[in-house]
Amino acid sequence: MYSLVSENQDTISERVSSFWVHLHFTIQNRNAPVRLDAAHVAVYLTYDFSEPELKKRHGHVPFPGNAAPMVRLDIIGDQPTTTLGITRASLVRKITIRRSNEVGELLFFKIADPGGAVSWLETENWGPDIDDPQENEDNSQFLPLRITLGDAENGGIANRFVHELAMDTSNAGLKRLAVVVDMLGKPLLAQVTAAALAGATFPNFSIIPVNANLTEVIGAKIRTSTGYAMGAVGAFAHIDADILLSDWNTNNPDVLLDKLSRVLFAPGNVAGPGPDDPAGPDRLVRKLHNVGDTSRSDSQYLRHIENVREVLYIEAAGNGRIANEIQLG
Repeated sequence: MYSLVSENQDTISERVSSFWVHLHFTIQNRNAPVRLDAAHVAVYLTYDFSEPELKKRHGHVPFPGNAAPMVRLDIIGDQPTTTLGITRASLVRKITIRRSNEVGELLFFKIADPGGAVSWLETENWGPDIDDPQENEDNSQFLPLRITLGDAENGGIANRFVHELAMDTSNAGLKRLAVVVDMLGKPLLAQVTAAALAGATFPNFSIIPVNANLTEVIGAKIRTSTGYAMGAVGAFAHIDADILLSDWNTNNPDVLLDKLSRVLFAPGNVAGPGPDDPAGPDRLVRKLHNVGDTSRSDSQYLRHIENVREVLYIEAAGNGRIANEIQLG
């Protein structure tokens, strides 16, 4: 569970069960600086509909208008080094769902000028301790992949465990690439932001199978492309993975908000075992006939999801290619 705190240290909510951060970028060509197109942040607050819980509901977050249009937000986790700072945030939309046993509120923010002179994202106090998986749940072994991005001695990352690598290749070469990792210290979001603010090209990166004599340096070859870096936890971690991550390659706020709403509320995103009932659904699927069911609450389930996942997605423009065909095995 996370808290949302304003710039004057007022606690907006202690019930942030889920958050999502999205940064869209453009790579104009191999030699041009990476351009930041748009950045958005969403938080989902969940409460049991009871007197003690309702007293912990969030404070007022103003919409742009007569009030200050931009605010600073800190997303603060329960563990040490789990604080993200978000600057220049404006509340765009708020969706509230109240049912008999719960209240859910989706707050959707846009970031003003993410490519400005000062970073919109502060990650100095973000660095959760997450162990790399050593084997699958059935104890079977696997050959892990690791990603290195930028210069590790000058702020880059080295040998970060890759949960998933998805590649779409045509006869022209690599068309689409998606990488899923844990959001650790020096996150991908911060790496892309830092490159843009420095007027640099997209950072070189390599994806390396451990104990294999194969290294692919992809970043140096990237051609005209668009893409995004995205962090997600809680309900937002129900986003489809694999090449379906292409659905999030947009900087349109209306499209992003619609997709977030579907992730939160669509039945296809709530099935599966839960922490308290491994044989049953993790969240109650809401239909018109059962919106008043008090047997299960989002706030009880979502607070159990802690590890933040991060995505790097790149897609070639038009009929072009990101790079030549990549072979990893």
